[in-house]
Amino acid sequence: MENEIREFFRQTAPKPADPTSFTLELNARLAAVEQIKAYHDREVRRARRTFLLVFVAGLVLGGALAAFLILRPVRMPDTVTAMESPWFWPVAIAGTLLVLSGSILLSRRLSAPFSASRAPRA
Repeated sequence: MENEIREFFRQTAPKPADPTSFTLELNARLAAVEQIKAYHDREVRRARRTFLLVFVAGLVLGGALAAFLILRPVRMPDTVTAMESPWFWPVAIAGTLLVLSGSILLSRRLSAPFSASRAPRA
């Protein structure tokens, strides 16, 4: 029984691969890994630049709005008369839709770099 098992393992033992083909395949895989790392690094840099741009724009616009409100006090209108204006509700609805659609478009654009369709091909 023991001899049969040894003979079976000798017959089914994997053949050693050609060392040159192994080296070529290993180098190809290492090159693919390096390409993926470079792509990932580019995307991380791009996301950081986008975040920094949006952050600075928010600071500038927020500071400008704060300065405007501090330097020019606003007299609050009577809410009843403002809501009776024929332009109040159309402007309010249009402004809400504009903010919502802008935030959806911006979130889709910022998440696009990480989608699978833009991944590098090996």
